Amino acid sequence: MGRRRLSGHPAVIAARVAVPSALLAASAMAVVALVLTAAWRPAALWPLHGAGVALLLGVSAWCADEPLAPLVDVAPRATPWATRLRGAGPILLVAAWAAAHVVRRSALPPHLPVLIGEGAVAALVGHSWASHRRALGEGDAGSLAAMTVVPVLIAVALVRPLADHLPVFPLWPWEPWRRAELLWAALAMGGLVLSARTGAHRRGRSSRAPH
Repeated sequence: MGRRRLSGHPAVIAARVAVPSALLAASAMAVVALVLTAAWRPAALWPLHGAGVALLLGVSAWCADEPLAPLVDVAPRATPWATRLRGAGPILLVAAWAAAHVVRRSALPPHLPVLIGEGAVAALVGHSWASHRRALGEGDAGSLAAMTVVPVLIAVALVRPLADHLPVFPLWPWEPWRRAELLWAALAMGGLVLSARTGAHRRGRSSRAPH
């Protein structure tokens, strides 16, 4: 009876809404499947690895959305835990992504930090951007970004335009892996800067809110 009362508590209900657990579970399984399949025949199936990166970005951005934005925005000091819960989603996805790479590292190109970093940076950038838009009052910026950016990244993974000059998803030994490392490092820096700005914005809004 106590457990039933707890499951109906407003905070528990809000937590379930804040964290899309079914989406996270399905996405974690999907990114693992994409990595394992790409590792099976990299020469033919490498675009699936890029699709996994795209999925990480899209779902991580989606995690920052607030379905209860009209309620949360009128009580900005009441739900800081919801922001922390949503931030756990991308971490779980990146953990699944990294584990799949470690398991199949012998079948992947010998640049494991770059390969894992692609997914980690994509998750950081997606979540940071959507969190920033969320801090500005948008409730569904993440899902909108996911529907826009994910297809574009998948197309880039398939076509690999300017692979010799802009190696977004490198595969072969003769491709400029160092340049790819610098590219993803720059994107990571951008995500961290945006995340810091979002945190500063939230702290400023919280300090101005009535106690």
